Amino acid sequence: MSTQFGEHNHGAPVLIVGGGPVGLTAALLLAKQQVPSIVLERRTERSEAPRAHVLNPRTLEIYRSFAFDMPAMLAQAAAPEDDRASYFDWKTTGKHFGSVPFEEQDDTHTPHPRISLEQPRLERILLEEAARTSLVEVRVGHRVTDLVTDGFAAVATVETTGGETYRIDADYALACDGANSETRERLGIGMHGQPDVQPCLTIHFEGDLRKVVGDRPGMFFWSVGAELPGIFIAYDIEKSWVYLSFMAPEAVPSVDQAQAIVYDALGADEVDIVVRHVIPWVMTAQVADSYRAGRIFLVGDAAHRFPPSGGLGLNTGIQDAHNLAWKIKAIRSGHADPDLLDSYEMERRPVAEQNTAQSLANAGSALNVFKLREDSPKEDWDAAIGGMYYGLNSLALQIGFTYADDPAEHKSVQDFVPRAHPGDRMPHAWCRIGGNRQSTLDLLDPHGFTLLVDAQSSWRAADFGEAPVRVVTLGPEYGLPEWWTELTGLAGAGAMLVRPDGHILDSAVDDSSEARGAMRRTLHALLGR
Repeated sequence: MSTQFGEHNHGAPVLIVGGGPVGLTAALLLAKQQVPSIVLERRTERSEAPRAHVLNPRTLEIYRSFAFDMPAMLAQAAAPEDDRASYFDWKTTGKHFGSVPFEEQDDTHTPHPRISLEQPRLERILLEEAARTSLVEVRVGHRVTDLVTDGFAAVATVETTGGETYRIDADYALACDGANSETRERLGIGMHGQPDVQPCLTIHFEGDLRKVVGDRPGMFFWSVGAELPGIFIAYDIEKSWVYLSFMAPEAVPSVDQAQAIVYDALGADEVDIVVRHVIPWVMTAQVADSYRAGRIFLVGDAAHRFPPSGGLGLNTGIQDAHNLAWKIKAIRSGHADPDLLDSYEMERRPVAEQNTAQSLANAGSALNVFKLREDSPKEDWDAAIGGMYYGLNSLALQIGFTYADDPAEHKSVQDFVPRAHPGDRMPHAWCRIGGNRQSTLDLLDPHGFTLLVDAQSSWRAADFGEAPVRVVTLGPEYGLPEWWTELTGLAGAGAMLVRPDGHILDSAVDDSSEARGAMRRTLHALLGR
Protein backbone atom coordinates (compact mmCIF):
# COMPACT_ATOMS: atom_id res chain seq x y z
CA MET A 1 0.00 0.00 0.00
CA SER A 2 1.45 3.34 -1.02
CA THR A 3 0.91 6.46 1.01
CA GLN A 4 3.48 8.58 -0.79
CA PHE A 5 3.25 10.45 -4.09
CA GLY A 6 5.39 8.66 -6.63
CA GLU A 7 5.00 7.22 -10.11
CA HIS A 8 1.33 7.28 -11.12
CA ASN A 9 0.04 5.50 -14.17
CA HIS A 10 -2.87 6.97 -16.03
CA GLY A 11 -5.20 4.00 -15.68
CA ALA A 12 -6.97 2.09 -12.93
CA PRO A 13 -9.78 -0.46 -12.99
CA VAL A 14 -11.56 1.33 -10.14
CA LEU A 15 -10.91 4.75 -8.63
CA ILE A 16 -12.29 5.34 -5.15
CA VAL A 17 -12.69 8.93 -3.99
CA GLY A 18 -12.51 9.00 -0.19
CA GLY A 19 -10.58 6.74 2.17
CA GLY A 20 -13.02 6.51 5.05
CA PRO A 21 -14.54 3.20 6.19
CA VAL A 22 -16.87 2.92 3.18
CA GLY A 23 -14.15 3.71 0.63
CA LEU A 24 -11.68 1.33 2.27
CA THR A 25 -14.31 -1.40 2.51
CA ALA A 26 -15.16 -0.97 -1.18
CA ALA A 27 -11.48 -1.27 -2.11
CA LEU A 28 -11.05 -4.39 0.00
CA LEU A 29 -14.19 -6.05 -1.32
CA LEU A 30 -12.90 -5.47 -4.85
CA ALA A 31 -9.43 -6.74 -3.93
CA LYS A 32 -10.88 -9.93 -2.46
CA GLN A 33 -12.30 -10.49 -5.95
CA GLN A 34 -9.01 -9.65 -7.68
CA VAL A 35 -10.07 -6.21 -8.88
CA PRO A 36 -7.37 -3.54 -8.25
CA SER A 37 -8.29 -0.05 -7.11
CA ILE A 38 -6.72 3.26 -6.16
CA VAL A 39 -8.10 5.09 -3.12
CA LEU A 40 -7.59 8.85 -3.01
CA GLU A 41 -7.87 10.42 0.44
CA ARG A 42 -7.57 14.18 0.69
CA ARG A 43 -6.88 14.19 4.43
CA THR A 44 -3.27 13.80 5.54
CA GLU A 45 -4.34 13.08 9.12
CA ARG A 46 -7.32 11.01 10.21
CA SER A 47 -9.74 12.34 12.77
CA GLU A 48 -9.75 10.56 16.12
CA ALA A 49 -13.28 11.75 16.90
CA PRO A 50 -15.30 8.52 17.31
CA ARG A 51 -18.36 9.34 15.12
CA ALA A 52 -20.04 6.13 13.87
CA HIS A 53 -19.56 3.09 16.05
CA VAL A 54 -22.27 0.43 15.63
CA LEU A 55 -21.45 -2.31 13.13
CA ASN A 56 -24.68 -4.18 12.62
CA PRO A 57 -25.05 -7.90 11.84
CA ARG A 58 -25.30 -7.55 8.08
CA THR A 59 -22.08 -5.53 7.93
CA LEU A 60 -20.30 -8.12 10.06
CA GLU A 61 -21.65 -10.92 7.89
CA ILE A 62 -20.15 -9.18 4.85
CA TYR A 63 -16.78 -8.83 6.55
CA ARG A 64 -16.98 -12.48 7.68
CA SER A 65 -17.74 -13.76 4.16
CA PHE A 66 -14.57 -12.17 2.78
CA ALA A 67 -12.38 -13.14 5.74
CA PHE A 68 -11.71 -9.62 6.97
CA ASP A 69 -9.84 -9.35 10.27
CA MET A 70 -12.84 -10.19 12.44
CA PRO A 71 -10.70 -11.11 15.52
CA ALA A 72 -9.29 -7.57 15.55
CA MET A 73 -12.75 -6.03 15.26
CA LEU A 74 -14.19 -8.15 18.05
CA ALA A 75 -11.15 -7.61 20.30
CA GLN A 76 -11.26 -3.82 19.92
CA ALA A 77 -15.04 -3.46 20.24
CA ALA A 78 -16.68 -2.31 23.45
CA ALA A 79 -17.13 -5.06 26.03
CA PRO A 80 -20.56 -6.69 25.55
CA GLU A 81 -21.45 -6.16 29.20
CA ASP A 82 -20.88 -2.42 28.73
CA ASP A 83 -23.10 -1.70 25.73
CA ARG A 84 -26.49 -3.28 26.29
CA ALA A 85 -28.66 -0.45 27.62
CA SER A 86 -29.81 3.15 27.23
CA TYR A 87 -30.58 5.06 30.44
CA PHE A 88 -32.85 8.10 30.77
CA ASP A 89 -31.91 10.51 33.57
CA TRP A 90 -32.46 14.10 34.54
CA LYS A 91 -28.70 14.22 34.84
CA THR A 92 -26.41 11.21 34.81
CA THR A 93 -25.93 11.23 38.59
CA GLY A 94 -29.43 12.56 39.25
CA LYS A 95 -32.99 11.29 39.06
CA HIS A 96 -33.49 8.18 36.94
CA PHE A 97 -36.66 7.71 34.86
CA GLY A 98 -36.18 4.44 33.02
CA SER A 99 -34.14 2.46 30.51
CA VAL A 100 -34.45 0.67 27.18
CA PRO A 101 -32.31 -2.26 26.03
CA PHE A 102 -29.95 -1.45 23.18
CA GLU A 103 -29.89 -3.96 20.30
CA GLU A 104 -30.16 -7.08 22.40
CA GLN A 105 -29.10 -9.50 19.69
CA ASP A 106 -27.96 -13.10 19.83
CA ASP A 107 -26.88 -15.65 17.22
CA THR A 108 -30.37 -16.95 16.42
CA HIS A 109 -30.67 -15.00 13.17
CA THR A 110 -27.06 -14.08 12.47
CA PRO A 111 -23.62 -15.54 13.17
CA HIS A 112 -22.43 -12.09 14.24
CA PRO A 113 -24.60 -9.94 16.54
CA ARG A 114 -23.76 -6.26 16.32
CA ILE A 115 -20.75 -4.72 18.02
CA SER A 116 -19.73 -1.21 19.01
CA LEU A 117 -16.41 -0.30 17.40
CA GLU A 118 -15.55 3.37 17.13
CA GLN A 119 -14.80 4.56 13.61
CA PRO A 120 -11.11 5.46 14.07
CA ARG A 121 -10.39 1.90 15.24
CA LEU A 122 -12.32 0.42 12.34
CA GLU A 123 -10.41 2.59 9.88
CA ARG A 124 -7.08 1.45 11.32
CA ILE A 125 -8.11 -2.20 10.97
CA LEU A 126 -9.17 -1.63 7.36
CA LEU A 127 -5.94 0.22 6.55
CA GLU A 128 -3.92 -2.65 7.98
CA GLU A 129 -5.97 -5.04 5.84
CA ALA A 130 -5.29 -2.89 2.77
CA ALA A 131 -1.55 -2.91 3.52
CA ARG A 132 -1.57 -6.69 3.15
CA THR A 133 -2.68 -6.66 -0.49
CA SER A 134 -1.04 -5.23 -3.59
CA LEU A 135 -4.49 -4.73 -5.15
CA VAL A 136 -5.28 -1.64 -3.04
CA GLU A 137 -3.24 1.53 -3.31
CA VAL A 138 -4.10 4.29 -0.86
CA ARG A 139 -2.82 7.76 -1.75
CA VAL A 140 -3.01 10.16 1.17
CA GLY A 141 -3.16 13.91 0.62
CA HIS A 142 -4.50 13.50 -2.92
CA ARG A 143 -7.61 15.53 -3.69
CA VAL A 144 -9.80 15.05 -6.73
CA THR A 145 -10.32 18.49 -8.25
CA ASP A 146 -12.34 17.30 -11.23
CA LEU A 147 -14.11 14.09 -12.17
CA VAL A 148 -15.94 13.54 -15.43
CA THR A 149 -17.34 10.51 -17.18
CA ASP A 150 -17.98 9.40 -20.72
CA GLY A 151 -18.86 6.12 -22.33
CA PHE A 152 -15.33 4.79 -21.95
CA ALA A 153 -13.88 5.98 -18.63
CA ALA A 154 -14.16 8.06 -15.49
CA VAL A 155 -11.46 10.70 -15.73
CA ALA A 156 -10.13 12.35 -12.57
CA THR A 157 -7.84 15.32 -12.14
CA VAL A 158 -5.92 14.96 -8.89
CA GLU A 159 -3.89 17.48 -6.91
CA THR A 160 -1.42 16.51 -4.19
CA THR A 161 -0.56 18.46 -1.07
CA GLY A 162 2.73 19.22 -2.75
CA GLY A 163 0.92 21.02 -5.57
CA GLU A 164 1.50 18.42 -8.26
CA THR A 165 -1.37 17.57 -10.59
CA TYR A 166 -2.00 14.37 -12.49
CA ARG A 167 -4.79 12.49 -14.25
CA ILE A 168 -6.31 9.04 -13.72
CA ASP A 169 -8.47 7.26 -16.27
CA ALA A 170 -10.52 4.56 -14.53
CA ASP A 171 -13.02 2.03 -15.74
CA TYR A 172 -15.27 3.09 -12.85
CA ALA A 173 -15.16 5.65 -10.06
CA LEU A 174 -16.84 5.30 -6.68
CA ALA A 175 -17.60 8.52 -4.84
CA CYS A 176 -17.17 7.61 -1.17
CA ASP A 177 -16.37 11.18 -0.14
CA GLY A 178 -18.98 11.63 2.55
CA ALA A 179 -22.10 13.58 3.35
CA ASN A 180 -20.73 16.81 1.84
CA SER A 181 -19.52 14.98 -1.27
CA GLU A 182 -17.69 17.27 -3.67
CA THR A 183 -18.16 14.60 -6.34
CA ARG A 184 -21.94 14.68 -5.98
CA GLU A 185 -21.97 18.45 -6.20
CA ARG A 186 -19.58 18.43 -9.16
CA LEU A 187 -21.86 16.03 -11.02
CA GLY A 188 -24.86 18.23 -10.28
CA ILE A 189 -26.78 15.44 -8.53
CA GLY A 190 -29.37 16.87 -6.16
CA MET A 191 -30.79 15.43 -2.98
CA HIS A 192 -34.35 15.19 -1.72
CA GLY A 193 -35.55 15.15 1.86
CA GLN A 194 -34.86 17.47 4.81
CA PRO A 195 -31.52 19.31 4.64
CA ASP A 196 -31.74 20.94 8.09
CA VAL A 197 -33.56 18.70 10.55
CA GLN A 198 -31.74 19.97 13.63
CA PRO A 199 -28.54 21.85 14.53
CA CYS A 200 -26.39 19.58 16.69
CA LEU A 201 -23.22 19.65 18.74
CA THR A 202 -20.76 16.84 19.43
CA ILE A 203 -18.26 17.04 22.30
CA HIS A 204 -15.69 14.28 22.19
CA PHE A 205 -13.84 13.84 25.45
CA GLU A 206 -11.67 11.31 27.23
CA GLY A 207 -12.17 10.24 30.81
CA ASP A 208 -12.83 7.27 33.03
CA LEU A 209 -16.52 7.40 34.00
CA ARG A 210 -16.71 3.88 35.42
CA LYS A 211 -17.39 5.18 38.91
CA VAL A 212 -19.91 7.71 37.61
CA VAL A 213 -22.06 5.09 35.87
CA GLY A 214 -21.56 2.68 38.75
CA ASP A 215 -23.73 -0.41 38.48
CA ARG A 216 -25.38 0.89 35.30
CA PRO A 217 -22.91 0.23 32.46
CA GLY A 218 -24.49 1.02 29.12
CA MET A 219 -24.13 2.58 25.70
CA PHE A 220 -26.28 5.71 26.09
CA PHE A 221 -26.97 7.98 29.07
CA TRP A 222 -29.57 10.67 28.45
CA SER A 223 -29.20 13.90 30.38
CA VAL A 224 -32.60 15.51 29.80
CA GLY A 225 -32.32 18.20 32.46
CA ALA A 226 -28.89 19.53 31.58
CA GLU A 227 -28.48 23.18 30.66
CA LEU A 228 -27.64 21.84 27.20
CA PRO A 229 -29.66 18.60 27.06
CA GLY A 230 -28.00 15.69 25.34
CA ILE A 231 -26.89 12.08 25.31
CA PHE A 232 -23.64 10.59 26.57
CA ILE A 233 -22.37 7.86 24.23
CA ALA A 234 -19.91 5.43 25.79
CA TYR A 235 -17.45 4.26 23.17
CA ASP A 236 -15.24 2.99 25.99
CA ILE A 237 -16.55 3.64 29.51
CA GLU A 238 -13.05 3.97 30.92
CA LYS A 239 -11.65 6.17 28.16
CA SER A 240 -13.65 7.52 25.22
CA TRP A 241 -16.98 9.39 25.25
CA VAL A 242 -19.12 11.72 23.21
CA TYR A 243 -21.74 14.13 24.49
CA LEU A 244 -24.25 14.68 21.70
CA SER A 245 -26.81 17.46 21.85
CA PHE A 246 -29.64 17.98 19.38
CA MET A 247 -29.87 21.58 20.59
CA ALA A 248 -26.64 23.22 19.54
CA PRO A 249 -26.04 26.74 20.90
CA GLU A 250 -25.63 29.57 18.39
CA ALA A 251 -21.94 30.01 19.21
CA VAL A 252 -19.58 27.05 19.15
CA PRO A 253 -18.37 26.46 22.74
CA SER A 254 -14.71 26.77 23.58
CA VAL A 255 -12.91 23.76 25.05
CA ASP A 256 -13.41 25.15 28.58
CA GLN A 257 -17.09 25.79 27.91
CA ALA A 258 -17.48 22.30 26.47
CA GLN A 259 -15.93 20.85 29.61
CA ALA A 260 -18.42 22.80 31.72
CA ILE A 261 -21.30 21.48 29.55
CA VAL A 262 -20.14 17.90 30.18
CA TYR A 263 -19.81 18.41 33.94
CA ASP A 264 -23.26 19.97 34.11
CA ALA A 265 -24.83 17.08 32.18
CA LEU A 266 -23.10 14.55 34.40
CA GLY A 267 -24.20 16.37 37.52
CA ALA A 268 -20.69 15.86 38.83
CA ASP A 269 -17.30 17.47 38.32
CA GLU A 270 -15.04 15.27 40.42
CA VAL A 271 -13.82 13.24 37.45
CA ASP A 272 -10.95 14.22 35.21
CA ILE A 273 -11.92 14.67 31.58
CA VAL A 274 -10.05 16.04 28.58
CA VAL A 275 -12.07 17.55 25.74
CA ARG A 276 -10.60 16.51 22.39
CA HIS A 277 -13.05 17.82 19.80
CA VAL A 278 -15.99 20.24 19.71
CA ILE A 279 -17.90 19.75 16.46
CA PRO A 280 -21.04 21.65 15.38
CA TRP A 281 -23.07 20.02 12.61
CA VAL A 282 -26.54 19.92 11.10
CA MET A 283 -28.66 16.79 11.14
CA THR A 284 -30.00 15.96 7.68
CA ALA A 285 -32.32 13.32 6.21
CA GLN A 286 -31.69 13.17 2.47
CA VAL A 287 -31.19 10.72 -0.37
CA ALA A 288 -29.52 11.51 -3.70
CA ASP A 289 -31.82 11.91 -6.70
CA SER A 290 -29.53 9.60 -8.65
CA TYR A 291 -26.81 7.16 -7.58
CA ARG A 292 -25.01 7.20 -10.90
CA ALA A 293 -23.59 9.46 -13.59
CA GLY A 294 -22.19 7.25 -16.35
CA ARG A 295 -19.24 5.38 -14.88
CA ILE A 296 -19.31 7.28 -11.56
CA PHE A 297 -21.32 5.89 -8.63
CA LEU A 298 -22.30 7.49 -5.32
CA VAL A 299 -21.66 5.20 -2.35
CA GLY A 300 -22.34 5.67 1.37
CA ASP A 301 -22.95 9.13 2.78
CA ALA A 302 -22.38 10.65 -0.66
CA ALA A 303 -25.65 8.95 -1.65
CA HIS A 304 -27.63 9.29 1.60
CA ARG A 305 -27.41 11.38 4.77
CA PHE A 306 -29.27 10.00 7.81
CA PRO A 307 -29.78 11.29 11.32
CA PRO A 308 -27.43 9.24 13.53
CA SER A 309 -30.32 7.89 15.61
CA GLY A 310 -30.45 4.21 14.82
CA GLY A 311 -26.85 3.72 13.71
CA LEU A 312 -27.82 3.01 10.10
CA GLY A 313 -25.62 5.39 8.08
CA LEU A 314 -22.23 3.66 8.06
CA ASN A 315 -23.78 0.22 7.75
CA THR A 316 -25.92 1.24 4.79
CA GLY A 317 -22.81 2.60 3.08
CA ILE A 318 -20.84 -0.60 3.60
CA GLN A 319 -23.77 -2.58 2.20
CA ASP A 320 -23.86 -0.21 -0.81
CA ALA A 321 -20.22 -1.11 -1.50
CA HIS A 322 -21.01 -4.81 -1.14
CA ASN A 323 -23.84 -4.58 -3.67
CA LEU A 324 -21.67 -2.75 -6.19
CA ALA A 325 -18.38 -4.65 -5.86
CA TRP A 326 -19.59 -8.05 -7.07
CA LYS A 327 -21.30 -6.44 -10.06
CA ILE A 328 -18.12 -4.68 -11.14
CA LYS A 329 -16.27 -7.99 -10.76
CA ALA A 330 -18.89 -9.84 -12.84
CA ILE A 331 -18.59 -7.30 -15.67
CA ARG A 332 -14.79 -7.26 -15.65
CA SER A 333 -14.65 -11.06 -15.73
CA GLY A 334 -16.94 -11.15 -18.77
CA HIS A 335 -19.81 -12.90 -16.98
CA ALA A 336 -22.18 -9.92 -17.07
CA ASP A 337 -23.21 -7.10 -19.35
CA PRO A 338 -22.47 -3.52 -18.15
CA ASP A 339 -26.23 -2.97 -17.79
CA LEU A 340 -26.00 -5.04 -14.59
CA LEU A 341 -24.80 -1.85 -12.91
CA ASP A 342 -28.22 -0.27 -13.47
CA SER A 343 -29.50 -2.54 -10.70
CA TYR A 344 -27.26 -0.84 -8.11
CA GLU A 345 -29.50 2.20 -7.73
CA MET A 346 -32.70 0.20 -8.20
CA GLU A 347 -31.77 -2.06 -5.29
CA ARG A 348 -29.96 0.27 -2.92
CA ARG A 349 -31.96 3.50 -3.14
CA PRO A 350 -35.18 1.99 -1.66
CA VAL A 351 -33.09 0.69 1.27
CA ALA A 352 -31.70 4.19 1.83
CA GLU A 353 -35.18 5.73 1.62
CA GLN A 354 -36.46 3.31 4.24
CA ASN A 355 -33.47 3.85 6.54
CA THR A 356 -33.72 7.63 6.15
CA ALA A 357 -37.38 7.57 7.17
CA GLN A 358 -36.69 5.36 10.18
CA SER A 359 -33.70 7.45 11.30
CA LEU A 360 -35.82 10.59 11.04
CA ALA A 361 -38.60 8.97 13.08
CA ASN A 362 -36.01 7.92 15.66
CA ALA A 363 -34.78 11.51 15.92
CA GLY A 364 -38.35 12.69 16.44
CA SER A 365 -38.82 10.20 19.26
CA ALA A 366 -35.61 11.43 20.87
CA LEU A 367 -36.77 15.04 20.72
CA ASN A 368 -40.00 14.00 22.47
CA VAL A 369 -37.93 12.81 25.44
CA PHE A 370 -36.19 16.17 25.67
CA LYS A 371 -39.55 17.96 25.91
CA LEU A 372 -40.25 16.44 29.33
CA ARG A 373 -39.82 18.19 32.66
CA GLU A 374 -38.47 16.68 35.85
CA ASP A 375 -41.96 16.81 37.35
CA SER A 376 -43.75 15.46 34.25
CA PRO A 377 -46.17 12.62 35.10
CA LYS A 378 -44.64 9.16 35.20
CA GLU A 379 -46.93 8.00 32.40
CA ASP A 380 -45.50 10.74 30.16
CA TRP A 381 -41.96 9.63 30.90
CA ASP A 382 -42.87 5.98 30.34
CA ALA A 383 -44.54 6.78 27.02
CA ALA A 384 -41.64 8.87 25.73
CA ILE A 385 -39.02 6.34 26.85
CA GLY A 386 -41.06 3.48 25.42
CA GLY A 387 -41.27 5.40 22.16
CA MET A 388 -37.49 5.05 21.86
CA TYR A 389 -37.56 1.25 21.70
CA TYR A 390 -37.57 0.93 17.91
CA GLY A 391 -34.94 3.63 17.62
CA LEU A 392 -32.65 1.47 19.72
CA ASN A 393 -33.69 -1.95 18.40
CA SER A 394 -34.10 -2.56 14.66
CA LEU A 395 -32.87 -6.05 13.75
CA ALA A 396 -35.48 -6.51 10.99
CA LEU A 397 -34.26 -3.32 9.32
CA GLN A 398 -30.63 -4.40 9.63
CA ILE A 399 -30.83 -7.91 8.16
CA GLY A 400 -34.34 -8.03 6.73
CA PHE A 401 -34.00 -5.55 3.86
CA THR A 402 -34.79 -7.10 0.50
CA TYR A 403 -34.33 -6.47 -3.20
CA ALA A 404 -37.74 -7.91 -4.07
CA ASP A 405 -39.84 -5.90 -6.52
CA ASP A 406 -42.83 -6.03 -4.16
CA PRO A 407 -41.35 -6.59 -0.70
CA ALA A 408 -43.44 -7.89 2.18
CA GLU A 409 -42.96 -5.70 5.23
CA HIS A 410 -41.87 -7.02 8.60
CA LYS A 411 -44.21 -6.59 11.54
CA SER A 412 -41.87 -3.93 12.91
CA VAL A 413 -38.29 -2.76 12.43
CA GLN A 414 -37.25 -5.06 15.30
CA ASP A 415 -39.37 -8.19 14.81
CA PHE A 416 -37.33 -10.10 12.26
CA VAL A 417 -38.85 -13.24 10.75
CA PRO A 418 -36.57 -15.24 8.42
CA ARG A 419 -37.75 -15.37 4.82
CA ALA A 420 -36.44 -17.05 1.70
CA HIS A 421 -38.12 -15.24 -1.18
CA PRO A 422 -36.19 -13.90 -4.19
CA GLY A 423 -34.53 -10.66 -3.10
CA ASP A 424 -34.20 -11.65 0.57
CA ARG A 425 -30.89 -12.27 2.29
CA MET A 426 -30.56 -16.02 2.62
CA PRO A 427 -31.53 -16.93 6.19
CA HIS A 428 -28.92 -17.95 8.72
CA ALA A 429 -29.04 -21.19 10.67
CA TRP A 430 -26.30 -23.11 12.43
CA CYS A 431 -25.11 -26.24 10.63
CA ARG A 432 -21.99 -28.39 10.24
CA ILE A 433 -19.44 -27.74 7.51
CA GLY A 434 -16.46 -30.07 7.48
CA GLY A 435 -17.50 -31.25 10.92
CA ASN A 436 -17.36 -27.70 12.37
CA ARG A 437 -20.24 -25.55 13.57
CA GLN A 438 -20.77 -22.91 10.91
CA SER A 439 -23.51 -20.66 9.55
CA THR A 440 -25.51 -21.52 6.47
CA LEU A 441 -24.18 -18.18 5.19
CA ASP A 442 -20.75 -19.85 5.11
CA LEU A 443 -22.07 -22.20 2.41
CA LEU A 444 -22.18 -19.28 -0.02
CA ASP A 445 -19.50 -18.26 -2.49
CA PRO A 446 -18.94 -14.47 -2.24
CA HIS A 447 -17.12 -14.56 -5.59
CA GLY A 448 -19.94 -16.12 -7.62
CA PHE A 449 -23.42 -17.61 -7.49
CA THR A 450 -24.22 -20.55 -5.24
CA LEU A 451 -26.80 -23.18 -6.12
CA LEU A 452 -28.00 -24.99 -3.01
CA VAL A 453 -29.65 -28.33 -3.74
CA ASP A 454 -30.81 -31.42 -1.90
CA ALA A 455 -28.83 -34.64 -2.33
CA GLN A 456 -31.84 -36.16 -4.10
CA SER A 457 -31.90 -33.58 -6.90
CA SER A 458 -30.29 -33.71 -10.33
CA TRP A 459 -29.38 -30.00 -10.56
CA ARG A 460 -25.92 -29.27 -12.03
CA ALA A 461 -23.76 -26.19 -12.62
CA ALA A 462 -23.90 -27.04 -16.31
CA ASP A 463 -27.58 -26.04 -16.24
CA PHE A 464 -26.36 -22.41 -16.27
CA GLY A 465 -23.83 -22.52 -19.09
CA GLU A 466 -20.69 -20.46 -18.46
CA ALA A 467 -22.15 -18.40 -15.60
CA PRO A 468 -20.08 -18.66 -12.37
CA VAL A 469 -22.32 -21.06 -10.41
CA ARG A 470 -21.02 -23.37 -7.69
CA VAL A 471 -23.29 -26.22 -6.59
CA VAL A 472 -23.54 -27.18 -2.91
CA THR A 473 -25.32 -30.46 -2.35
CA LEU A 474 -26.87 -30.59 1.11
CA GLY A 475 -26.90 -33.99 2.75
CA PRO A 476 -27.56 -35.13 6.34
CA GLU A 477 -23.94 -34.50 7.28
CA TYR A 478 -24.69 -30.75 7.31
CA GLY A 479 -27.10 -31.15 10.22
CA LEU A 480 -29.44 -28.50 8.86
CA PRO A 481 -32.45 -27.72 11.07
CA GLU A 482 -35.78 -28.81 9.66
CA TRP A 483 -37.26 -25.31 9.78
CA TRP A 484 -34.48 -24.03 7.51
CA THR A 485 -34.81 -26.70 4.82
CA GLU A 486 -38.59 -26.25 4.81
CA LEU A 487 -38.35 -22.47 4.65
CA THR A 488 -35.88 -22.57 1.76
CA GLY A 489 -37.69 -25.35 -0.08
CA LEU A 490 -34.62 -27.58 0.01
CA ALA A 491 -36.23 -30.58 1.67
CA GLY A 492 -36.77 -32.35 -1.68
CA ALA A 493 -35.61 -31.96 -5.27
CA GLY A 494 -35.78 -28.19 -5.26
CA ALA A 495 -32.96 -25.65 -5.55
CA MET A 496 -32.12 -22.13 -4.41
CA LEU A 497 -29.80 -19.85 -6.39
CA VAL A 498 -28.04 -17.22 -4.27
CA ARG A 499 -26.18 -14.18 -5.56
CA PRO A 500 -22.58 -13.36 -4.58
CA ASP A 501 -23.92 -10.80 -2.07
CA GLY A 502 -25.98 -13.42 -0.24
CA HIS A 503 -29.39 -12.38 -1.60
CA ILE A 504 -31.60 -15.04 -3.15
CA LEU A 505 -32.00 -14.72 -6.91
CA ASP A 506 -34.44 -17.55 -7.55
CA SER A 507 -35.72 -20.86 -6.23
CA ALA A 508 -37.48 -23.94 -7.58
CA VAL A 509 -39.55 -26.67 -5.96
CA ASP A 510 -38.29 -29.48 -8.23
CA ASP A 511 -35.57 -30.37 -10.71
CA SER A 512 -37.68 -30.61 -13.84
CA SER A 513 -36.36 -29.33 -17.15
CA GLU A 514 -38.95 -26.53 -16.95
CA ALA A 515 -37.64 -25.46 -13.51
CA ARG A 516 -34.05 -25.54 -14.69
CA GLY A 517 -34.88 -23.52 -17.78
CA ALA A 518 -36.77 -20.89 -15.80
CA MET A 519 -33.94 -20.43 -13.30
CA ARG A 520 -31.37 -20.23 -16.07
CA ARG A 521 -33.40 -17.51 -17.77
CA THR A 522 -33.64 -15.56 -14.49
CA LEU A 523 -29.87 -15.68 -14.04
CA HIS A 524 -29.14 -14.74 -17.63
CA ALA A 525 -31.64 -11.86 -17.48
CA LEU A 526 -29.79 -10.44 -14.47
CA LEU A 527 -26.40 -10.82 -16.11
CA GLY A 528 -27.64 -9.61 -19.50
CA ARG A 529 -26.59 -12.79 -21.24
